[in-house]
Amino acid sequence: MLSRSKLMVGLLAVLMVMAFASSSFAQINITAFGNGSPEEIKTNVTADTFDPTSTGSGLLISGANIAPAALGTTTNLIINYGTQITSSTQAGGNAGSTVPTGYPIQISGASGAFANVFISSINYVTGQIIITLSSGSSTAAVSSGGTFTLTGVRVNANGLTSPVNATISLSSSANNFILSTSSVTVITALKDGIASAAIGPRLSSTVSTGTFQLLSTGTIADSSAVFTLTEGGSNLWRNASQDPGAQNNTQFRLTFAGIPNGVTLSLTGNSSSSSSGTISFSPSSITASALTTTVSFNGLWNPAAVDKVEINVSASVNGTVTSLATGAITVTASMAPISTKVLSLDTDAGGKNLPIADTGVPRFVAAETTTLTLGSIVGASTTILIPFTITSSGFDTGMALSNTTADPFVGSANGGATPVSGTCTVTLYPTLASGGAGTSGAFTTSSTKKPGIGLSSDGSLAPGAM
Repeated sequence: MLSRSKLMVGLLAVLMVMAFASSSFAQINITAFGNGSPEEIKTNVTADTFDPTSTGSGLLISGANIAPAALGTTTNLIINYGTQITSSTQAGGNAGSTVPTGYPIQISGASGAFANVFISSINYVTGQIIITLSSGSSTAAVSSGGTFTLTGVRVNANGLTSPVNATISLSSSANNFILSTSSVTVITALKDGIASAAIGPRLSSTVSTGTFQLLSTGTIADSSAVFTLTEGGSNLWRNASQDPGAQNNTQFRLTFAGIPNGVTLSLTGNSSSSSSGTISFSPSSITASALTTTVSFNGLWNPAAVDKVEINVSASVNGTVTSLATGAITVTASMAPISTKVLSLDTDAGGKNLPIADTGVPRFVAAETTTLTLGSIVGASTTILIPFTITSSGFDTGMALSNTTADPFVGSANGGATPVSGTCTVTLYPTLASGGAGTSGAFTTSSTKKPGIGLSSDGSLAPGAM
């Protein structure tokens, strides 16, 4: 009897230990999968943390149930993006807006043990999202795993380095949630939106028109120029339909400098070498009083190729202009629209900084490309080389110069010159009688230096004079 009693006590002890084990060690093992964006523009303040080619993608949370248990203790999943969050939950943006409209931050596909999870708070400034996994009100044993996806999160990527990771933690381990993933990549690479801006056409088979040239008299020597913008990756430029929740297409801003009054640059564009569509400009004419334009591509970019945009420039001069200051006419490019605000203070929401649509989604911090010289205004001068002159043994070389700007074609609009007067500079390179080069010298005609006949009183050569 004694040995039997000992056996029963031992069996009871084993059963009690097993009972405690099934309760104390019940676990849900949590794994996170980033499913982030492969590449984003480094100046994008509304960068996707989800794959833009897959609607509904985002941070996937998966829980595997190891042993049944009641989830009676409140437990939060804490996700830190390390930068400002610039999209909102439904009606969670500034002034009760949803940013962007129609694609808010939300939980989708919640199932099983995670069927009742919810977003309990978002700190848009620090980039923290808290998701409540269990609220502490349930005593029923959970015997299955579950999944859910956090979608619609956009962040301020400006100033970050890639890869961009989100860190994940639990508010408590008392509920036997075990987190096996502490960090996930939400943006793999951050790249320049415009890799390069260069003079020349987008296709190597196209003859380049190079840069244009205007004369200081207002005459057009060469009216055409062309330059090309090249994408910094294979899926950075997107039509709104290619970026879930986007409210506008990817755009570019061109900023010109050095354009004098009376000069107009007319812009046209060719579609990317790998995409079909049309290029539009707002405005399409650049003048001294309108030095910037927004460039839009009205079509679908190719997400599998590096795209290019070719911009053709035609320069014209107002017919009344007879004098232009010499100098270079330049252009720089930046992604657009340009952001004026990232978050906005909402006094009705307790003074919190909340997402705002501002100038659009996506939008960017201005970052100009290297300055390109599109054209130049040069002095209207002609250089003449007279290879041999002599003043010896009865020979004396004479020179006759004519100002032919008074031609019969009546101005540059009809193929003629613009009548203009000017001085003459003569540089002499003598040869010594003993051989070898002598000392060169030069003079410019003026009111006191008027060799020969035909010069005006101020030393200039008038149109039609010789």
